[in-house]
Parts: sequence; C-alpha cells; structure tokens
Amino acid sequence: MGDHAWGGAVIFDRSDLDEAGFLSELRQTISDDGLLGEHTDVTSVRRVRKVPMGGSLRQTLERHVRFNKIFATHDPGVAKLSFGALTAVLVGCLFFPFLAVGLTAVTAGVYAAFGVRRASLLLAVPALVAAVPLGVYGFTRDTFIWAGRRYRWRSKFDVEAVDE
Repeated sequence: MGDHAWGGAVIFDRSDLDEAGFLSELRQTISDDGLLGEHTDVTSVRRVRKVPMGGSLRQTLERHVRFNKIFATHDPGVAKLSFGALTAVLVGCLFFPFLAVGLTAVTAGVYAAFGVRRASLLLAVPALVAAVPLGVYGFTRDTFIWAGRRYRWRSKFDVEAVDE
C-alpha cells in the first residue's frame, strides 16, 4: 500500500528507466527493489500474493535486519519517521490500552479489504511491541546474512561480502 517496489512484484517497461545507469548502480549495491524504487514511479495495486516466509529465529532476525538496512539506505528520512511513529504508537498503546484494541480492529479491516482471513490479525499489537526493539537491532547491526552470505553494507554503493 505504500507505493514501494518490493518482493519482485513490480511490472515496468525498460523504457521507464535509464537501463544502463540502473544496471551500473545495481552491480554496486544490495537491494534491487530499493534501487528500482528510486528509478521508477511505483503505484500499488490491491492484490495479495502469498509469499512463504518460513525459517528459523535466526533467519527471521536476519530478514528483519536486511529490511531495515534497505529501508534506511534508500529512504532514510522516511525510515526515521516511520520508526518514530512506530515508537509513539507503542507508547500510546501502553498508556491507552483501547488504542491497542483499535489497532487490532484496523488490522482486521485491512485484512478484510485484501480478502485475507487469518487469526494472525490478533498478533498486530504484539508484533508492534516486538518491532521497536527489532528495529533498533536492525538499524544498529553492521552486517546481515542474505542467501547464505554475510554482507556489510556501509552505504548505498559500499557493499562488502564478508568471509565468516
């Protein structure tokens, strides 16, 4: 819903971007989605595509770190604003429990709008609580594992594959 190129679910015509420039930058960075979002205009559509996301706790943490690194690298202002808003909502839920009930109801509405029928909507607030320390962890880690390799991503075009 946020008009982001994400998860391989974007369609574009090569004439929509400077292909040579995009490919040159792509060879120097980690996130094809983040970079594609900088080179094309994206408009989200209301379709749901299920993507299996299994894995161990370690793989889940690495995925969270990678997401935060991508977000902070390609859109640092929005990443900081989102984290601040997330923290404010969490604090609001702690002091005003009815806000937590309202957030769960909003989540149920979003699920319904997308035709998703799952009890996991009841985990909206616990996920919010977990997202704040996970966000701090993700923003402060200097490496992450992706597809079996450890990477150090210092800036958008400064990437190092780290030998373990």
